[in-house]
Amino acid sequence: MGTVRIDGEDLFEALTRTPDRIRVYLDTAEGRLVALEEEAMGDEPDPDREAIEGDEEDRWVEVEPMPSAELGRLRRAFTDTTGGELRRLLDRALEERDGGRRFAAALRATPRDERRWRRFRRERLEQYARGWLEDELGLTDYVLTGIDQE
Repeated sequence: MGTVRIDGEDLFEALTRTPDRIRVYLDTAEGRLVALEEEAMGDEPDPDREAIEGDEEDRWVEVEPMPSAELGRLRRAFTDTTGGELRRLLDRALEERDGGRRFAAALRATPRDERRWRRFRRERLEQYARGWLEDELGLTDYVLTGIDQE
């Protein structure tokens, strides 16, 4: 098996999605990410569902969303790099029940800080994703497309 090419942005989206009725699977042989509803819709056969459910080679792995506590630590780590009014707004947002939404709203008010947050988040998500791929799945020969230099 050669180098597995995985879309980095799609993997980040799968890792940070809100747990719901959609499950995301990674084909560890081809690097494809497939989203499936828990319950099949309609009578049409779904080749991806059939491949995942009939997987005898253990090549399909469910991509579990990051725990909300982990996402909270990510926001806290960024907040700790800020100061002044932004720090006060982000601290307050993190104390609220819907902290993620308030956190994002506070950053939208300052585009420079929002860009800095996106870079920070992407770097941390990349670390998390690589740790999951390597430590949990044992993948070593892979490329995160859109992220890795090719």
